[in-house]
Amino acid sequence: MEYVSYNATFCYIRQDGKTLMLHRRQEPHDPLSGKWVVPGGQFAPGESPEDCVWRMVREETGLSLLAFRLRGIVTFVTPTSDRLETYTGFLFESRSFGGALEPGAEDDLRWIDDLLVYALDTPPSDRIFLPWIYEDNRMFSAKFILHPEHRLDSVSFY
Repeated sequence: MEYVSYNATFCYIRQDGKTLMLHRRQEPHDPLSGKWVVPGGQFAPGESPEDCVWRMVREETGLSLLAFRLRGIVTFVTPTSDRLETYTGFLFESRSFGGALEPGAEDDLRWIDDLLVYALDTPPSDRIFLPWIYEDNRMFSAKFILHPEHRLDSVSFY
């Protein structure tokens, strides 16, 4: 059995009742292809979650985070017959940033009304924890079990 583990960060950048969202470009093997997500991505070697979120927001939006806080941790486990993949995401929120939006080549950036974020085509797991971001101020953790075809199978919350 092969064990693989990845870490990533995601950032809910919020201002005036809106959240900065990215619409992912269509890619053949990307499970998030065509979905709406927040800026983020995988750790580079030697990065902390804070280093990663700052870098990823800068790379994907052109904005520099001035202050941010950890809101939650989500763990995605994808088991197959010969591999167990674990993807841990650190979810941050920021309402303090500088710079000007500079959309990257990969995605379309848009400020979306917070209430409309719920109606976007987001990954299934996001629909579960979005209320915790928008309606609850507490830190949270959740574990999602995914089938290899990226179908959500079961969940546990903490």
